[in-house]
Amino acid sequence: MSDDVLDKLLLKVINIEDTVTDTAGRVRRLEYTENKVYDKLDGFLALIQRHEAEIAALRVTYQRLEQRISRLERQAA
Repeated sequence: MSDDVLDKLLLKVINIEDTVTDTAGRVRRLEYTENKVYDKLDGFLALIQRHEAEIAALRVTYQRLEQRISRLERQAA
């Protein structure tokens, strides 16, 4: 092989190495962003679960109050 062909091959390999390095950096940033998104999503889902539990507790309390009011209305009548 001539030196010209070897030089061209070397330049191509160097370009490929640069591209791979750039791509690896982009993949790391994507993975970091993905982890942040999943962390926020997990926190949001936990918040929803907590609110659902609070709503259920309030619903039960409301039903008990409705029953007490109904008894008091019957007693007053």
